[in-house]
Amino acid sequence: MCVTEQEFEAKWQAMLQKYELTEHSWYKRVYELKDKWCPAVCRDFFSAGILSSQRSESTNHAIGFRASKATTLTEFYTIFKKTTNRWRSTEKYDEFTYSKSIAFTSLPLSGMLKHAAQVFTLSLFRNFEEEFGYSMATTVQMLGSNEECLLYQVTLEDKPWSAHQVNYIQESQTVWCTCKNFEASGWLCYHCIRILHLHSVTRIPDKYVSKRWTKFAKTEAWDRLKNQDPKQQYIPWRQTMMRKYYNLIL
Repeated sequence: MCVTEQEFEAKWQAMLQKYELTEHSWYKRVYELKDKWCPAVCRDFFSAGILSSQRSESTNHAIGFRASKATTLTEFYTIFKKTTNRWRSTEKYDEFTYSKSIAFTSLPLSGMLKHAAQVFTLSLFRNFEEEFGYSMATTVQMLGSNEECLLYQVTLEDKPWSAHQVNYIQESQTVWCTCKNFEASGWLCYHCIRILHLHSVTRIPDKYVSKRWTKFAKTEAWDRLKNQDPKQQYIPWRQTMMRKYYNLIL
């Protein structure tokens, strides 16, 4: 639950001293690998909120319900092919549904929330809606300012441990929070949303609308491939034909 690297270092040292683990070899090795498991020191890297083990766990869940120790390699391959076909079918359905529908919400559709419903997929909109709801239950304190940047502290009501500092440049509508949720997940945290709302910003700034979470992310990816080097303009077509040819061989 640590947010900053300084907080992590302080709690780690306090834990080692409390339980007399300063010279423990296993804890020394774990500490050397902190960049791989501690969110507080790796939030500058995009992870979409996925923990290190979630990918393997989701794969095991997807194919493990039919596979066992007695499953042959051929049977496993058949199960895996059916699983991927189901994923692709679901992806096509979701892509059609998300691109043709508008999300509904129990909250009043203010400008920013309405914009999120228009550009984000339904699943991402739910995440943004949750952050937006939290932003309504926060208190804001201005800590300082200079010629172009304003510094605020945003805290959930009755939860002082949730306080984070937010920098805001009004001219460019640039916002940055110490929780680094946007850098790690790709959508704005409730601290940043609160400050944008405070300054009457009614649309999510374009720089904070991650293409991968929009309704037309897949279409834009294909268009981007088509507009690349003329020698590579047939890559999307070739990938589609390779998949069809592969299925034909099977």
